[in-house]
Amino acid sequence: MDSDSFALTKRRGRIIIQFSSRTSSFELYRRKLVTLSPQRQWHHQEQYELHFHGNHHMVASWEDVMNQLRGWIALEEGLNKV
Repeated sequence: MDSDSFALTKRRGRIIIQFSSRTSSFELYRRKLVTLSPQRQWHHQEQYELHFHGNHHMVASWEDVMNQLRGWIALEEGLNKV
Protein backbone atom coordinates (compact mmCIF):
# COMPACT_ATOMS: atom_id res chain seq x y z
CA MET A 1 0.00 0.00 0.00
CA ASP A 2 1.50 3.34 -1.00
CA SER A 3 0.60 6.80 0.27
CA ASP A 4 -1.25 7.69 -2.96
CA SER A 5 -3.74 4.85 -2.51
CA PHE A 6 -5.47 6.28 0.57
CA ALA A 7 -6.47 9.57 2.17
CA LEU A 8 -6.35 10.47 5.84
CA THR A 9 -8.55 13.39 6.92
CA LYS A 10 -9.94 14.83 10.12
CA ARG A 11 -13.45 16.22 10.16
CA ARG A 12 -15.33 17.32 13.30
CA GLY A 13 -12.96 15.40 15.53
CA ARG A 14 -13.25 12.19 13.50
CA ILE A 15 -10.29 10.64 11.75
CA ILE A 16 -11.35 9.24 8.38
CA ILE A 17 -9.29 6.80 6.32
CA GLN A 18 -10.38 6.22 2.75
CA PHE A 19 -8.89 4.25 -0.14
CA SER A 20 -8.86 6.19 -3.41
CA SER A 21 -10.23 3.24 -5.39
CA ARG A 22 -13.11 2.45 -2.97
CA THR A 23 -16.08 4.28 -1.54
CA SER A 24 -15.69 2.57 1.84
CA SER A 25 -14.13 4.51 4.69
CA PHE A 26 -12.96 3.79 8.23
CA GLU A 27 -13.94 6.45 10.77
CA LEU A 28 -12.53 6.77 14.27
CA TYR A 29 -13.71 9.03 17.08
CA ARG A 30 -12.24 9.01 20.59
CA ARG A 31 -14.62 9.86 23.40
CA LYS A 32 -13.33 10.94 26.78
CA LEU A 33 -15.78 10.31 29.59
CA VAL A 34 -15.51 11.60 33.13
CA THR A 35 -18.03 10.41 35.70
CA LEU A 36 -18.43 10.91 39.41
CA SER A 37 -18.92 7.77 41.48
CA PRO A 38 -21.25 7.58 44.51
CA GLN A 39 -18.06 7.79 46.62
CA ARG A 40 -17.32 11.13 44.90
CA GLN A 41 -14.32 9.85 42.96
CA TRP A 42 -13.70 10.94 39.39
CA HIS A 43 -13.48 8.11 36.86
CA HIS A 44 -11.79 8.84 33.55
CA GLN A 45 -12.55 6.57 30.61
CA GLU A 46 -11.79 6.55 26.92
CA GLN A 47 -13.99 4.86 24.36
CA TYR A 48 -13.43 4.63 20.65
CA GLU A 49 -16.30 4.85 18.24
CA LEU A 50 -15.65 3.14 14.89
CA HIS A 51 -17.68 3.25 11.68
CA PHE A 52 -16.89 1.10 8.64
CA HIS A 53 -18.83 -0.96 6.10
CA GLY A 54 -22.07 0.47 7.50
CA ASN A 55 -21.32 -0.89 10.97
CA HIS A 56 -20.91 0.99 14.23
CA HIS A 57 -18.60 -0.41 16.91
CA MET A 58 -17.61 0.85 20.34
CA VAL A 59 -14.27 -0.45 21.63
CA ALA A 60 -12.48 0.29 24.87
CA SER A 61 -8.79 0.11 23.92
CA TRP A 62 -6.42 1.39 21.28
CA GLU A 63 -5.36 -2.22 20.63
CA ASP A 64 -8.96 -3.03 19.65
CA VAL A 65 -8.99 -0.02 17.31
CA MET A 66 -5.80 -1.23 15.62
CA ASN A 67 -7.15 -4.77 15.25
CA GLN A 68 -10.32 -3.48 13.61
CA LEU A 69 -8.29 -1.18 11.34
CA ARG A 70 -5.98 -4.03 10.26
CA GLY A 71 -9.02 -6.18 9.45
CA TRP A 72 -10.60 -3.37 7.43
CA ILE A 73 -7.37 -2.75 5.48
CA ALA A 74 -6.97 -6.47 4.73
CA LEU A 75 -10.55 -6.63 3.48
CA GLU A 76 -10.13 -3.50 1.35
CA GLU A 77 -6.88 -4.79 -0.15
CA GLY A 78 -8.58 -8.12 -0.90
CA LEU A 79 -11.47 -6.34 -2.64
CA ASN A 80 -8.99 -4.28 -4.64
CA LYS A 81 -7.40 -7.44 -6.11
CA VAL A 82 -10.72 -8.76 -7.41
